[in-house]
Amino acid sequence: MKVAVIYNKNQSEVINVFGAQNREIYNPKTVERVASSLEKGGHNVRVIDGNIHLIEKLNEFMPKVMHGEQPGMVFNMAYGIQGVSRYTHVPALLEMVGIPYVGSSPAGHGIALDKITSKVLFQANNVATPRYWSFFSEEQIPGDIPFPVIVKPKMEAVSMGIEVVHDIERLRETVKTLVKEYSQQVLVEEFIPGREFAVGLLGNGDPEVLPIVEFDMEGDPNAIQTYDEKMKKPKEKVCPAKIDEATAEKMGELTKGAFRALGLYDFCRADFRMDDKGNLYVLELNSMASLGLTGSYVHAAKVAGYTYETLINRMLDVAVERYFGEKDINEVPEKESFFKSLLKSQTTSLPVRLRSHLRGNVSTMEDFLAHMVEINSYARNLDGVNSLGKWVSNHLGRMGFQREVHTKAEFGNVLYFSNHTGEENDVLLIGQLDNPIPSQDYVAYQEERGKLYGSGVYYGKGGLAILLGALQALRYTRSLKKGEMRHPVDIRRNRRRAHFKRAHRRPVQQIKICDWFTGSGAFRPGNHIVFRSDEIQRGDQVRPGEIVQDQRGTDRPDLIPHTKDQRSSQDDHEGRGCVCCHHFDQYPGTR
Repeated sequence: MKVAVIYNKNQSEVINVFGAQNREIYNPKTVERVASSLEKGGHNVRVIDGNIHLIEKLNEFMPKVMHGEQPGMVFNMAYGIQGVSRYTHVPALLEMVGIPYVGSSPAGHGIALDKITSKVLFQANNVATPRYWSFFSEEQIPGDIPFPVIVKPKMEAVSMGIEVVHDIERLRETVKTLVKEYSQQVLVEEFIPGREFAVGLLGNGDPEVLPIVEFDMEGDPNAIQTYDEKMKKPKEKVCPAKIDEATAEKMGELTKGAFRALGLYDFCRADFRMDDKGNLYVLELNSMASLGLTGSYVHAAKVAGYTYETLINRMLDVAVERYFGEKDINEVPEKESFFKSLLKSQTTSLPVRLRSHLRGNVSTMEDFLAHMVEINSYARNLDGVNSLGKWVSNHLGRMGFQREVHTKAEFGNVLYFSNHTGEENDVLLIGQLDNPIPSQDYVAYQEERGKLYGSGVYYGKGGLAILLGALQALRYTRSLKKGEMRHPVDIRRNRRRAHFKRAHRRPVQQIKICDWFTGSGAFRPGNHIVFRSDEIQRGDQVRPGEIVQDQRGTDRPDLIPHTKDQRSSQDDHEGRGCVCCHHFDQYPGTR
């Protein structure tokens, strides 16, 4: 199944900065951990920034059900960028464009995020909750409020802005500060001294109650968890909590009652306080419980027997079941044995490990590309071409590649790399260092609407960034001299033609990288991969990293060296930078 993991990466990708700005963000490492877990569950995953370009990106990635493909899903991790009820923004867009997703509806998120509306519904559904008041300004506060109270912004999460107050003057000062800082109503709630708990739910209908977590307040009944403490020094967790079975069961039932009262789906976390008499109070429900490793929800799930991977895939499954119906019970073995067997098969898969490594290092490849764009490798700037070659050489050298330099004073050095000394190659990678963009037309590196721009990106630097990233991923998985390539291509020269024919399957142990399409590397046995963004010949589009073997057994005369009288004019290739051999004379230094 195609699964888009959506979170908020770039807070500035909006039309205007307007209204309250979100302060709650996911660590990118957590997002990557979720995406990797879904891949290990066998899904085709893409991470997408939940900004102004979201619908465009989803339209590119998601299958259309009318075409007969399996419906895609969104794993929503977007807290929102700005404005009121920010949790609702991405789910509302998904509802509009018709894409199913993990988690609650816009209505459910909006109600759960609104602490005052939540408490109204708790009371209406007999869910015990502390007494409360709400104020727009400090002038509304009456003088007979019983203390202590806890003060909170109406629509914030993770304990932002909370404070325990013991007198009327401090209360008025705190309310005034929070209204000014958060531009919203303030909830003033009866403070319950005692113990604090978190209860997680997973599922719908009769959801699974995860083991109850108690936060260690070190014996202080008046202690609370502030935002700074949660972010920098979270309280120790005791799970399962040291409470009797009847109390644990009551907490579970109260949580399920609150879950239904707010109209939530798939998962949530409820926060409780228990006083010295054993009375339980629901404080609030978080409809987007944190999936960080230190969060109470993940902690409880691990105690319940889930691994991180099985938890994330189970969350996806409960949403799929909600939209499309439950699976045949005969096809769903016991929870842990099913996921263990699934993950055992998936975690050993080389493509899964490669994709996970590449996704986790996208920023590194972007940094590579930005640095290469800064180097002026215009075809007639030989120093720049050689400088880029030296930079690439340094990175390949760290991965165990040896370099041969073929000095060409008229168009810059031609570089030939290999990670072996044998005569036979398994894979030949072909890249390009120079580009036909003169200095006066230089375009600096930039990202716009999710696309990367800059001089030379199209002509070869984009391909080089992919090449380096791919080789690093292979090195990370210890696959540069391991693994297996099926049906390599044997390229042999026959006068003016290059014949493609299928070779026997054999281990991939040797890779060579060449910056030209002729000479010692071009016609050795093995696959050849062109790292280019432009054309090999008219109408034959080759994307970066594409294996050129689509016409095995047919003649491709344009891929062989041409005699001088057969070469096309420079005008025929202007701006295309063909990797055909005859093009080398047209752009000095072209590889």
